[in-house]
Amino acid sequence: MTADHSRKAPMVLGTKVLPHMIAPSARGGVAWNQDGQCLILTKRGVVIMTPYLCTTLPGPPSHLEADLNLENPSSAVMRERRARAKAEEAMDLDSPSETPQPAFEVSAEAGLSRPRRVLKPKMGEIKWWTTSLEVDKDGNRDLYYDWIDVGDSYGGVLSGREVLARSAIWSPSGLSELGGSLIAIMTTAGQVSIYAPRTEPYSKQWDEIADLTILMKEMLDVKDVTPPIALQMKATSMAWSAAVPAVEMLGRDGSLLAMGSRAGMVALWTYGEERRFTCDAYLKVSDDAWVTQMSWSSWELTEHSKYETHLAIALSDGSIALIPIFRERHAGDAWSLSFGTMEWVDGGDRRQITALQWIESVLVWTKSSSVHLWSSREESVGWKGTKIIRLDRVGNWAGANPLGACIGIELLDPDRLLITLSALTQHVIVNFRTSPTLADPQTSLAISLAARHCVLDLQKDDAKFGKDERQLSVVTSSISGIGTPPHFLCWASEVMNLHNLDSANESVRSIIFVLADLGITSVEQEDPLAILHSILQKSPRLLHCSPLFALMPFMLRVLTMRDPMSPASGILELCENPPGTSENPSTLGQGSASAWSELMSSLWANVVLDKLRLSLVVARWSAITFPTLAPQFETLCATLNSQIQDIIATALIVWILAEVKSEALEDLSPDDRAFMGRLAALPIDDAVTSSLRTMMAGSSFNHTCPVCSAPVDTGKGGQSICANGHEWTPCCVTQSLITSPIHRLCTVCSAASLLPDCHKPYPIPVSPEGQSLDWTRFQSSDGTAPSGQPSGKRRGLQQMALEAAIVCPHPVLLIVTNLRRRRPPLFVFAGIDNASNASEDSEKFALENNPPQSDNSVQRHLPSTN
Repeated sequence: MTADHSRKAPMVLGTKVLPHMIAPSARGGVAWNQDGQCLILTKRGVVIMTPYLCTTLPGPPSHLEADLNLENPSSAVMRERRARAKAEEAMDLDSPSETPQPAFEVSAEAGLSRPRRVLKPKMGEIKWWTTSLEVDKDGNRDLYYDWIDVGDSYGGVLSGREVLARSAIWSPSGLSELGGSLIAIMTTAGQVSIYAPRTEPYSKQWDEIADLTILMKEMLDVKDVTPPIALQMKATSMAWSAAVPAVEMLGRDGSLLAMGSRAGMVALWTYGEERRFTCDAYLKVSDDAWVTQMSWSSWELTEHSKYETHLAIALSDGSIALIPIFRERHAGDAWSLSFGTMEWVDGGDRRQITALQWIESVLVWTKSSSVHLWSSREESVGWKGTKIIRLDRVGNWAGANPLGACIGIELLDPDRLLITLSALTQHVIVNFRTSPTLADPQTSLAISLAARHCVLDLQKDDAKFGKDERQLSVVTSSISGIGTPPHFLCWASEVMNLHNLDSANESVRSIIFVLADLGITSVEQEDPLAILHSILQKSPRLLHCSPLFALMPFMLRVLTMRDPMSPASGILELCENPPGTSENPSTLGQGSASAWSELMSSLWANVVLDKLRLSLVVARWSAITFPTLAPQFETLCATLNSQIQDIIATALIVWILAEVKSEALEDLSPDDRAFMGRLAALPIDDAVTSSLRTMMAGSSFNHTCPVCSAPVDTGKGGQSICANGHEWTPCCVTQSLITSPIHRLCTVCSAASLLPDCHKPYPIPVSPEGQSLDWTRFQSSDGTAPSGQPSGKRRGLQQMALEAAIVCPHPVLLIVTNLRRRRPPLFVFAGIDNASNASEDSEKFALENNPPQSDNSVQRHLPSTN
């Protein structure tokens, strides 16, 4: 049965105008990470945007936009008169054949306007958090790089030009201190820096944590930077592989950052457990060409504990090389790196390669007016070798030709490939798995018009672009899909009139970010309940994918419905009984790995636990989206939270029983014994918890209030309140009271947890010159290595449990909050009226132990875990 691809009107779900910015056209300029954040590359740096969907955080601020209500009344009248005059001038042309197709309609109320051709969601557009970071332009680092003018013979960039951002890529999720992604930015000078969020990745500052150009110079270990050395230091392309999907190596990412240079070399960097970049390999690809594009294939298990990927490398002469790369686990939970024989896929025709990307097992690259596809296995797509497809012109507007750069390659479904060029023209390739051919022009034209209308309708009242849309070119930086297959597309565009392009300076230019449903999905892909069922059935591993990113196609599909409230009851039923949760939730006791690896697997390789986490996020989102069923969804949230806590507590107890023997109980620290006692006191009735209670018999570890020393009632998964009304938040991992103003807070479920000692609250930025500074911030306080690997002195059970959690044990992606308020910052009171009952001694205690901070951290009360 063939899918129904019937057309429907496009719908814009979210927009964002970025004024005074210019974006270069290149694939990857708009990209999503696995945490549900989108980067937009501009010439000055990167803008990071995050949709306000499934989160317990307050929404982003709403800024007023100028309209007639904010204008001077005389300005509104003059604008209307000018609009009428231009409309009359268009109707007074002598020859009707010379009259252009009117792009605007005259309205007596609003003046010059254009009828809407796109839909908007009934519940309104999506709001966005935004933050940005700019590249370093001061030039002081050149003294430390010892840059030199490499000259025309080496193809170097002339000195004295302004340093701009050239490309930016995301890392896999889980590498930053907050459990999210890092960003690598490459400048036009060939310098590469790595950035990480400081306290909150949505709207707060990102810091530079590593300068790979300095590290490259240190690796080359040369005294004088000669022209050949300078070419090796100047980067031309980057690509970051996915994390190796090895269950036994959870928490040890294994991803590789490939960095190509003007010398035809490729350096492979890793970001290890010590949170420091090291160069694992340095490969020679070509003697006389630059590395211009790179792309990683997905990891595949070839034999026991050995994974394979292929790095595709495009050179400036138009040739493409393929390098097999292997990762294998060895004793001591360490990764090894090996390589296969390099293979040449294309000898090159001196034409520039504008895009290079793996689509499953097929390598796709584009050149001016052509698309090339290569496959080495017939069993994957049904054909083998290289296919070349010539592109045709689409549309009759300015720039609608097949000569532009490719800015996006998306697989719409198993048989349709979408190629997008810089003028926002779309080219559809059909029969992808059998015999790839170009689709009929009407199919490509319909999608191209839908995308253009989404942008041009935002400029409907801007008369400076003239009356004829054919004179307008929608210059687009990049395009990216959401979901697999992509249910929605997003891109960043700038509407330009090519007749006055040279006279438009940056101060009056802006780019528009658009998230839209172009109506390119099949009918089977438009049922939100079917999408949710598929997500819960497959259940992505949440260690490397946040619930926001996994559930975004489902949430956006609900917003596009004519009646968004209609699927509420079906969503409630699916969340109450997620598919596949009847399986055994425990993954422990396999006996093939250490107790630490077993704990990691039980927390992050447990399919049932991930399905419950996703169901919890959907239930919290639905309680806000569907007010009529809010009580039912709130009750379901409490039930799912209890089930998750039981599974996590059981996993921790099994791990403790394997690590600690009863005769060694006295050798533990008081904090560890209290941690064990709190787990034993949980109302869980099973054989495992009974064994721990037997071990801890005769010991009492009741909480006392740090303010008044009164007993604290610690309800399971609820609020902890002492006899005098002081309210506390328990750590969702260790069940201990959070008394530190610096802790982890999940952005999705509001669960709070303590920070392990090996994680300092903030990454320390590199110096202005790019030199590495204090790497000891990534070591634990007792001198051991992070991430659960002891080096000498044994770490405590509580610290190891916090490190095993990595991020929130419910969903993923955290912020580090540092509370600052006039009242004692260690606690929250049960009610506002009770705040005046705080004693002077408690305020003095709080101020002595937590002096006021002077940074720009997030100000927030400790949340409840419910």
